[in-house]
Amino acid sequence: MRIWFALVIVIGCAAQENTSSISGTVIDRRGAAITNTTITLSSSTTVEVKTDSQGKFAFSTVEPGSYKVKFQQPGFSAKTLDVTLDAGPTALGDVVLETASLHCPVIEVVGQALPEMVGSECRGSICGSVRYGSAGVANAIVYLHLSGEPHRVKTTRTDANGIFQLGEVKPGLYDLAIKAKGWETATIDSIGLQRGRQITLPLVQLQRPSTRVR
Repeated sequence: MRIWFALVIVIGCAAQENTSSISGTVIDRRGAAITNTTITLSSSTTVEVKTDSQGKFAFSTVEPGSYKVKFQQPGFSAKTLDVTLDAGPTALGDVVLETASLHCPVIEVVGQALPEMVGSECRGSICGSVRYGSAGVANAIVYLHLSGEPHRVKTTRTDANGIFQLGEVKPGLYDLAIKAKGWETATIDSIGLQRGRQITLPLVQLQRPSTRVR
């Protein structure tokens, strides 16, 4: 019995030495951690984990071999890495995800129209993304005004990923205001929209209201 018990211990240690692990951190281009990212490790089988509050993830006790590691997060382009694991730990380091491209349809004029009429009637679209850090801000209200005027031309809200779109906008110069409960109002001034064009605005980062001590 004693000899058999000793052999079990040796075999168990050898099995542990022949396994691998893989870990890393998911960030955006600014270096901010992207939380709750879905990471899929696939070969003959598939295993899935999510990043923690610091953007970190880990797969433990993985058999050595070739794997595909896929990273998916709403608002970002999916990324896939081909990884070969040897026995022991493998550290991927920082994995950078790129912000997904926003697809805004161009509104075209249809039917018979004289060229001089098209200049004033052909409309376009404006879209963008509202975020706090790497997280999209959903249900923020987006107001479009004629530049320098209080009259609202269009109003919309951001979707679950913080993306908004304003379609059927006449050519002109506009100001944009973004409001959300618990955040400071963000503005973008002097947006020039030409006929039949689409504009994808720079990423809008909301800020928490500053606390003033009197």
